[in-house]
Amino acid sequence: MKKLMIAAVATAGLAAFGIESANTVGYYASDANFRAGNTMYTPMFAGIGDAEYSIQDITPVGTKVPDGSSSANAITLQKLTATGGQDGYGYWWMDYYDEDDEEDYYGWRRPGSGALATITFKAGEAFWMKMPASAACTLQFNGEVRKGDIYMLLKQGNTAVGNPTPVTINVTDIVPVGENIPDGSSSAKAITLQKLTATGAQDGYGYWWMDYYDEDDEEDYYGWRRPGSGTLCNMTLAPGEGIWVKCPNNSISLKFPAAIAE
Repeated sequence: MKKLMIAAVATAGLAAFGIESANTVGYYASDANFRAGNTMYTPMFAGIGDAEYSIQDITPVGTKVPDGSSSANAITLQKLTATGGQDGYGYWWMDYYDEDDEEDYYGWRRPGSGALATITFKAGEAFWMKMPASAACTLQFNGEVRKGDIYMLLKQGNTAVGNPTPVTINVTDIVPVGENIPDGSSSAKAITLQKLTATGAQDGYGYWWMDYYDEDDEEDYYGWRRPGSGTLCNMTLAPGEGIWVKCPNNSISLKFPAAIAE
C-alpha cells in the first residue's frame, strides 16, 4: 500500500504543501507558490503511468492570472541550456480570445505563432519561470507521486534541477551518484549547487559536494558544504523548487530521496 513518508512532515501537515486531493492510485493535485520575477521549478509529480511530465499539465491559478495577450501580461516558461542560458523564446501561458484572428488561445503556447507547446520534463528537470509583478497566482501541478529514489542525470556544465516530490526535502539528502564524482577539494573538482535570485542571478557562492580528507585540517569533509569555510549546507527545497547545479562532467546523476514507500 502506498503512503507518503513522514520523516520530514506529519501526515496532517500535507495540507501545508497545498495538496488538495488523492486517490488510491496516487493521483494528486498541488499548488506551488512562485514569486514575481525569475523562479526555477520542476514538476513535483510524474505524468500518469510514470510518464514524462507534459508542460500542459502545469496550470496557473489565482485571482489575477496574466492572459498572455502581450509580453507585459505573460507568464513565461523556458528550459535552460548547459551554459545556463534560457533556451529560445520559451512559452507563454495564454487564456484569451483574439478578435483579429477570431481564435481562442489557451494553454502554454509559443508567442507570435501561438503554436501549442509539446515539451515534457524528466523527473527532477527544472524550468525557468518569469512572472510579472502584477500577477497574483500559483502554479498547479497534477499527476502521480513518484515511488522510490529519483535520479536526475546532470549535463556537463549547468543543469536546472528541482525537488521532484510534493514534500520539502533537505539539500543534504540529495546525493551525487555515478562515475568520477568530483571530491570538492578544489573549484576544478567540484559540483556546485546554488539557488536563484528573483533577478535571475545565482544566489551567492553556493555549495560544493565534498568527499575528501584534508591533511592540513586533519578533517573529513563530506556532503554539500560552503567552499572556504566547509560549513554544512542547511538549505531546504520546497515541493517543486528548483536550483542550479554545475558539474564538470556528464557521468553523474543526483539522487533525490523517495517521497513514497510501498
